Amino acid sequence: MIMLGRNAQVGMSLRFVNYIPEQVKFASTATPENLNTNDVYVIDEVKRGDWYTKIRLKGDDLWYNSVHFRIT
Repeated sequence: MIMLGRNAQVGMSLRFVNYIPEQVKFASTATPENLNTNDVYVIDEVKRGDWYTKIRLKGDDLWYNSVHFRIT
């Protein structure tokens, strides 16, 4: 399994893995409780910080911590 992390690029296809509240809080991102582990998502935008990478998915206005995803 290849985790997303700093490898995030616009247009990449990925799957949601899981999350822990501390990861959400650390990066000040949305809680991905409505995402499904069976669905494939596409990155629409990327913001890189010193200690985290945030991604926005196509069709979704929220920002998520990239550690919650793996590359498909």
